[in-house]
Amino acid sequence: MTIAQALTRGFDNFGLIRLALSVFVVVSHTVSIGLTGLASTEPGYAWTGLTLGEHSVNCFFAISGFLIAMSWDRRPNAAFFATSRFLRLVPGLVAAVVISTFVIGAAMTSLPLSAYLRSGETWQFLLETIFRLKSTGTLPGVFEGNPLHIVLGTVWSLKYEIGCYFGLFVLGVTGLLLRPRVILAIALIFGFGLLAIEILALKVSASQFTAFRLRFIFALAAALYVWRDRVPVSLPMALLAFLVALALQRTPFYHAALYATETYLVLCLAIAPGFSSPKLELPFDFSYGIYLYGLPVQQALTALFHPQNPYALLPPALIVTTFFAGFSWYCVEKPALSLKQRVLARAPSWRLPFIGAKPAKP
Repeated sequence: MTIAQALTRGFDNFGLIRLALSVFVVVSHTVSIGLTGLASTEPGYAWTGLTLGEHSVNCFFAISGFLIAMSWDRRPNAAFFATSRFLRLVPGLVAAVVISTFVIGAAMTSLPLSAYLRSGETWQFLLETIFRLKSTGTLPGVFEGNPLHIVLGTVWSLKYEIGCYFGLFVLGVTGLLLRPRVILAIALIFGFGLLAIEILALKVSASQFTAFRLRFIFALAAALYVWRDRVPVSLPMALLAFLVALALQRTPFYHAALYATETYLVLCLAIAPGFSSPKLELPFDFSYGIYLYGLPVQQALTALFHPQNPYALLPPALIVTTFFAGFSWYCVEKPALSLKQRVLARAPSWRLPFIGAKPAKP
């Protein structure tokens, strides 16, 4: 069965997988927040060279690249696309920043509340997290005794995601997203960029390497959607490729192979026959809320209880985080997403004038 044939069934595991990935991010932060502040202390890091959280972000970008390409293909409407992406990210983000600042931060600060609210650092955190997506921001008197002092550390990935959205938007309105060889070439460019960094031992910053990594994954997932009529869905093949990638750890090909196989594997897990089911589709999507609120909740619990075993706080952290995520979904995200249909009803389809019919399939 090809990806295109699997998609005709009308159900998938994307919602369930996103939920699991967001929980994995919370699990990944448990050791670094409660023990040393270092991501490399996570047990899984020694096995793959990446934390469970980094693997989860990789899979998030794979799912996003695939579904966003599908969204444009099914509704090639620039106004609807931009509005949909805005409504999916921004309302939930703003709510998380406001709650982290005026609920969690205000409750946890060692300063008098009046001094906390008057502090320029408080308002700087609010504005820089929303408008600059600054992930290293701190609040005055908050989490000062923890190994890490940051509050909303997971927002770092949103700037890369927005960049990927913009790139796909440009490809969509110019019609290049409909040209399979163009999308494949873009994915290969980022993939060869990763290989060049490794083979030539180029000196790049962590953020530059992350940019190549996440753009490669996003572009490759979009290419898999565009080539959906040719690409088979095979879990055994995906698992075998993943094992081969792990065997390449001591070579310059490891990271590119790992990211490629993770992309294909997570998509197979979402749509593979016999693995996906209508019964597994969720009526809600708490993944974004768990991703955003997990860190500040864990920080607050660590500051309150200072556990010797960091995993002791994982169950209560997940319970409290799920509460915040439920609030975010039902009171912020879902109402915001309901506005998309109004935009779709009013906005005409928009492509550049020189774009014609779809080209032939590859």
